[in-house]
Amino acid sequence: MIAWYYRGRVYLEMGNYAEAENAYLEALKLNESMEPALFDLGALYQVKKKYAEAASIYEKLLSFYPANVTVRERLILMYYKLGENKKAEGQMEEIKGQTNPGDPGRQTLGLIYLRHGKLDESIAELDLIVKAWPNDDKSRYYLASAYEEKGEQEKALDHFQKIKSGSEYYGNARIHIAFIQENQGRSEEAIDTLEKAIQIEKDKVELYLMLSSIHENRKDYEKAIEALQRGQKVDAKNVELIFRMGVVLDKKGDKEKGLEQMRRILEIQPEHADALNYIGYTYAEQGVRLEEAMDLIQKALKIKPDSGYIIDSLGWVYYQKGLYDEALKYLLEAAKLVPNDPTILEHLGDVYFKKRMYEKSLEEYEKALTLNHPQSDKVKEKIQQLKKLLNQNHPESKRSSKALRP
Repeated sequence: MIAWYYRGRVYLEMGNYAEAENAYLEALKLNESMEPALFDLGALYQVKKKYAEAASIYEKLLSFYPANVTVRERLILMYYKLGENKKAEGQMEEIKGQTNPGDPGRQTLGLIYLRHGKLDESIAELDLIVKAWPNDDKSRYYLASAYEEKGEQEKALDHFQKIKSGSEYYGNARIHIAFIQENQGRSEEAIDTLEKAIQIEKDKVELYLMLSSIHENRKDYEKAIEALQRGQKVDAKNVELIFRMGVVLDKKGDKEKGLEQMRRILEIQPEHADALNYIGYTYAEQGVRLEEAMDLIQKALKIKPDSGYIIDSLGWVYYQKGLYDEALKYLLEAAKLVPNDPTILEHLGDVYFKKRMYEKSLEEYEKALTLNHPQSDKVKEKIQQLKKLLNQNHPESKRSSKALRP
C-alpha cells in the first residue's frame, strides 16, 4: 500500500497524471480509507479540472475523517465549481457546527466567504477571530482585504497598518496600503510607504513592482525604471520586472528597447503569452513584419484563448493587412470580452470606417472617448472628420449603416 502511494507521488511530481491516478487507486484497493492517497487523488482530479471526480473523492475522505476542515474547504470549492451552491453552503454549516464563533478554525470559513464575494459574512467571521486573537496576522490581513473589497478603505487601512514587520503578511499589507493611498490621491505617501517597506523586506520583488507602477502612473518614467532596476538586482530573471521594464521604456518613447525586454522574456519563458502578444501587436501597430506578428499573436492566443486583448491584436493584424471582414470578426469578439477598453473600441471604429459603415464608426469612437482614451485628441480628430463626412450631401452618408456595407 505504501509503495503504491509513493509511486503515485513520484508520477505526480513527474506530471504523469494517468500513472499517478492508477497508483493511488491501487493503494486504495488495499486500504480504502488511506487518508494521504485520497487527499492526493482528489488534488490530482482538481488539477485536471475533473471537479465531479474530485468532489466524490473529498466526500469519501470526509466520511472517514469528518473533522478534516481542509478537505471540507476543498469540497466546498468543488461544489461551487460545479454550481452546487446549496451543497457548498451545507458544508459551510458543518464547519460552523464543529467550531465556535471566534475560533481560529473559523478562519477557513471567513476565507471561503471572501473568495466567493460574501464580504459581510467574511468580515463577521474574521472580525471575531481578530478580536479574540489580535496577533493572528493571517485573519487580520484577510479581514482588511474584505474591507478593501467592500470599499471601506479606512477600516482596511487600519487593519493593514496593524500588521507589523516580521510578519509574513507585512510586505503584502504594505502593498495594499500603498494601493489605497494611491487611489486616494496620496501618491507621495504611497511612495514613502513602499520605500520604508523595502528597507525591511529588500528581497520582495512585488514592492518594487508596485513602486514602479506608482511612478509610471505619474508619468515619471525615469523613477519607474529606477525602481524596476532595483528589483532586478534582487531577481534579474523575474519576468514581471522585465515585462514592466519593456512597457515603461515603450511609454517613454523607446519602442526598440521595449521590444528588447520582451524578447529577453521569451529567452527565459518562451510561452509567455503577454510578451508574445506585445511584440506581435507592436509590429502590427507599426504596420511591419505582419506575418511574424500574426505567428506571435496566434501562439499567444493558444496559451490564453480567452484574452480579449490578444484577440484584439489579431484583429488589428488583419486590419493592417487590409482584410477588414476578418478584422471585424475578431475585434467584435474582443469587445465582447473587454467591453470597456477604449483602444479596442477605437479599433472597431477604424474597421467600420474602412468598411464605410460611418455611423457605426462614429458610435465606437464616441464610446472610446467617454472611457478616457489615452490618446483622446487623436480620437476627437477622427470624430470631427466623420461628422463632416456624414454632414455632406453624398447619398452614401445618408443611408443606414447596413446599406453602407460593401
